Amino acid sequence: MPTLAPFAHIGIELPHREDVNEVAAKARETGNLRWEPMDMAAHIGYICAVNDPDGNTIEFSHNQKVFSTIQELWG
Repeated sequence: MPTLAPFAHIGIELPHREDVNEVAAKARETGNLRWEPMDMAAHIGYICAVNDPDGNTIEFSHNQKVFSTIQELWG
């Protein structure tokens, strides 16, 4: 049973758009792709999501600017 339900999820920002596509391809091969890669609003970026073994949603994104914002704020 998922721990993060009904919609809570873990998000991981990746350095390159192609990295999101690679994660999606691997998840698709194993039947674990939840959302196909897609461009979302600017503050969301390019994302896909996969199901972990427990059924939780793991979001992979590029260009959400979380990393750069944290670097800017915390150095």
